[in-house]
Amino acid sequence: PYLKLRFTYGYNGNVYKSISALTTANTGSSYSASPNTGLPYATITNPPNPELRWERVRVFNFGLDFSSKNSRIGGSLDVYRKRGIDLIGNSAYDPTAGVSSFKSNNAGTRGSGIDLSLNTRNINRRFSWQTALLLSYIKEQVTSYKIKSPGYNYPVTTGLPLEEKPLFSIYSYPYAGLDPLTGDPQGYLNGVVSKNYNAIITAATPESLIYNGSSRPTLFGSVRNTFTWKSISLSAGIVYRTGYSFRKATVNYY
Repeated sequence: PYLKLRFTYGYNGNVYKSISALTTANTGSSYSASPNTGLPYATITNPPNPELRWERVRVFNFGLDFSSKNSRIGGSLDVYRKRGIDLIGNSAYDPTAGVSSFKSNNAGTRGSGIDLSLNTRNINRRFSWQTALLLSYIKEQVTSYKIKSPGYNYPVTTGLPLEEKPLFSIYSYPYAGLDPLTGDPQGYLNGVVSKNYNAIITAATPESLIYNGSSRPTLFGSVRNTFTWKSISLSAGIVYRTGYSFRKATVNYY
């Protein structure tokens, strides 16, 4: 008996305050003292950019609210798409200008997802039983980022952007198993099985790494059951998350 459709479309804005060219604290520059004279000096960490603008997130959302007779089953379903536009990112810059990298509106992201909220009245008498289900699914990736970090940074640092991958991802070096004689872990160096760990790490590139998956859950939510008898109520809930990867702490070979 109840059905409602919703549609929204719009932009959210965000100001990135750390890339002004002004030489004041926390606005794109840093102060230091000369070790020779003791006099203070300022370093401009990002040059002026007259085209700098707000970061924007374009959001499209389609929603459905519903309820059956006597509200035995009700809830909402939302499907959305987000697009990050003009996000602040690093790009290479001519070193003769005095800086080697430049922060500007040159990064982008894309995401989509589904949110489901479902409520049911399983028993609605003197003794009642109600269930509430929440489910969310999200898929996201970086669509544009101009600078790649050295390959060895990605397995040990979260939040490094890499195009066509989620912002928070897990990466690993290609693994060749354990040495059957010594038990040492083995990797690959120029396509050959090797235990020269320093060389393996140094030679790594973002393209040679194994992408294990997003480090943030892509499917998550909760289920809660509530039982009521007279004035006594008892709730039991389960929170779940899946569709992601994590690196478990293991042997420190250093």
